[in-house]
Amino acid sequence: SNTSSNRLLVLGISYKANSSDHRDSPAIKVILGLKKLSHVSEILVFDPHITSNEELKKFDIELLSEMPSNLDAYNQIIKLVNHQEFIEDQRVAKSITISF
Repeated sequence: SNTSSNRLLVLGISYKANSSDHRDSPAIKVILGLKKLSHVSEILVFDPHITSNEELKKFDIELLSEMPSNLDAYNQIIKLVNHQEFIEDQRVAKSITISF
């Protein structure tokens, strides 16, 4: 693996916690901003409440179908939506949290 690659895992893309609605979600704007950073090689997104990738394809956002088992594979974990699943996951406790 390339040590210079910078992989980000973004948690949550819905408009608000415990919701499956991502219309006008500020998280999408944050992810699009992160994608413009030159040192970021890969951004993967997981949201337990959003399973359909169709609408997000137009933003070129890659949505994971499940929470990655190995969070150490990512250089940074950024939590954008405070879903109950993330609150209960001890591994997420050390993530960067951005509140809107």
